[in-house]
Amino acid sequence: MIQIAHSILSATRGKFEEAVGMGRSAIFNKENSRDTILEGIILGRKFGQS
Repeated sequence: MIQIAHSILSATRGKFEEAVGMGRSAIFNKENSRDTILEGIILGRKFGQS
């Protein structure tokens, strides 16, 4: 049971880090930084709930 919960947490953390990475890379790309950051936040929330 603990192992299952840990694997779910790891998967969620991976998606969250991916979204954070998108947000960070967007900071350096000023043309569409706002869109990419919002997309990262939305993706993070979407995968966090599932």
